[in-house]
Amino acid sequence: MAPSKINKFLIVALTVSMGLLVFLFVTKTIRERQLTLSTNQSVVSVKKKLNWTNALPSSVQNTKFNASVLYPYVVYSSLSLILKTLPTTAVRDFLIQYQDTPLADKMRKQWLTVLANQEKWELFLTFYQPYPEREFQCFYATALLKTGSVSQAYNLADKLWMVPYSQSPACDILFASWIGNQPLPTEKILERFYMALKAGNINVAKYLVTLLPAEVKKQAMLWLEVQALPTLIVDPTYFKDNDESLNDIIIYGIQRLASRDADDAVAAWVKLRKSHHFTAAQAQLAIKAIAIAYIKGDSSQAGVWLQQLEPAYLDNTTKQWRLLFTLQEENWPLLIEWIEQLPSADREEAQWKYWYARALEKMGQSEAAQKIYEGLAPQANYYGFLAAFHENHPIVIESESLPITLDEVSQFLSIPGIQRMRALYSINQKELGNAEWWFAIQHLPQKQRYIAAKVANAWKLYSLSLTTTTYLSDQKDIDLIYPKPYWQEVKTAAAPFNMNPAFIYAIIRQESLFNSQAVSYAGAQGLMQLMPATAGMLAKKNGLLPSDAENLTDPAINIQLGTSYLNRLLSANHNNPALAAAAYNAGPNRVKKWLPKQGSVDFDIWVDSIPYPETRTYVQHVLMYMIIYQGLLNKQVSLGNLLEPVYPLSILASQEK
Repeated sequence: MAPSKINKFLIVALTVSMGLLVFLFVTKTIRERQLTLSTNQSVVSVKKKLNWTNALPSSVQNTKFNASVLYPYVVYSSLSLILKTLPTTAVRDFLIQYQDTPLADKMRKQWLTVLANQEKWELFLTFYQPYPEREFQCFYATALLKTGSVSQAYNLADKLWMVPYSQSPACDILFASWIGNQPLPTEKILERFYMALKAGNINVAKYLVTLLPAEVKKQAMLWLEVQALPTLIVDPTYFKDNDESLNDIIIYGIQRLASRDADDAVAAWVKLRKSHHFTAAQAQLAIKAIAIAYIKGDSSQAGVWLQQLEPAYLDNTTKQWRLLFTLQEENWPLLIEWIEQLPSADREEAQWKYWYARALEKMGQSEAAQKIYEGLAPQANYYGFLAAFHENHPIVIESESLPITLDEVSQFLSIPGIQRMRALYSINQKELGNAEWWFAIQHLPQKQRYIAAKVANAWKLYSLSLTTTTYLSDQKDIDLIYPKPYWQEVKTAAAPFNMNPAFIYAIIRQESLFNSQAVSYAGAQGLMQLMPATAGMLAKKNGLLPSDAENLTDPAINIQLGTSYLNRLLSANHNNPALAAAAYNAGPNRVKKWLPKQGSVDFDIWVDSIPYPETRTYVQHVLMYMIIYQGLLNKQVSLGNLLEPVYPLSILASQEK
């Protein structure tokens, strides 16, 4: 054998030997660690053995529990340390042995990343399973490319490249080969450019401009300039009269202007439609943008523009917006006409059936309206409750639970994934515990999922319980879906303001799903999702210490401060829970802008006319929850001020004084 070949052989042999030695050492370590995980150990001792460092609540540090159920985590954490040098058989054995745990997916993803980085593409394909993460999709297509399935790889490259966002760097090798084999057509680059522009990914759009040929690049740059400064569309230096090649950019500019100021968009459109010839489709896009902008701004000008919309160019979103405008204007004949133009599936939705009945009622067709109300009233949702009020039917909230035996509960608790979840929670590894929970739940039949939700509720994991109920096909256990924890804290906080506890519960359920540790992306904290600055102000006004405002994960403090804030919003809004809920979500100043300018508006009309879809849905949910909690707490529903009209700001201000 030649010396060079001998050297290569020795290096390979040494590498394999070292890998086996490390594997054997880790295997020995795993066994030793397994022996130390007994059935009666303290939480602190187990955390040390697993090398986990999460802080532990003092109340559980000496809790004894069965730590042996966490053995798969010992194996996983040990193998992860040497994954780059691990024999393939060891990974395969792990994936087979622990396929009924979420650790299998975690290990497989790590292993696939290692194989991709080591460019072991054939082996990668033997272990590959589809994952939603773009990185693994890119690795998979690259593996196909490197193993000879070029055509299949290029087909995937086309799909992976044609996205409005920046693709994973894992696709770089694939894209380089794909583009090098056949340069990208200008049409394809432009298509992705428009996608990125529409999605607001301007950096991606700018990059794509660099790929365009010179004769097209100039116009693409104009798109970007209008994106940044839409008023350029009225500048003849950029847009000469009757240059139809620039019409799409002008319409884009109108849309951008409308999103900022509808009046500016109108001024530009009135000028440009005289100097340019637009197609009907282009004109409809501009008109739609202006109409929706006026609706969002609560302007009566919206009607003028809505009337210019042609049925052939209406999409469902625009139809929804114009229906909301007819509510604002209380144009009942037009509302009926436009509801009848909705697709049949949409007309059957509770929202539009209710408003169809309301329009009939307003037009004196009470008998026809009552028939629709009767069909809606039994439904336990927002519009069903509204229909019941119009029918003068009492709302009775009844809870129906499924019978559960002790054997069924024991069977659920014996599921290995649930046992691991409990052990992980005990050592403050809640994220891993939740992964075990959801992995177990997805494989369970409906009855076991119901038991899971009941068990989580009994463990006071209310957020986990409520999320689990969304996996149930038919659920009538109202007590489960609308839990009532922290009753003493809620009652104590409500008493000084004579506030309806059902309203507080409704806000908590909507804001945090009763997760006292919840923290939003914006920084809102705790059960009622208070911002620290707001909490500090409220603590001072309520005679609390500044340190109390910093402890927003404490249920008592959070509920006290949140209820105080809710009371301020109620006082400023004629004690109307719909207005207060809207202010809690969108802020008091926005709600002031949404109030009628003169006269009064029925509360249901006002709610469905809120221009922010998120706030509109939020208020509907809170009001529905409040009705249900009233029924659960009082066994009867009395909405009081909820049914009162919404008044202009001037009246609310005078009443607040």
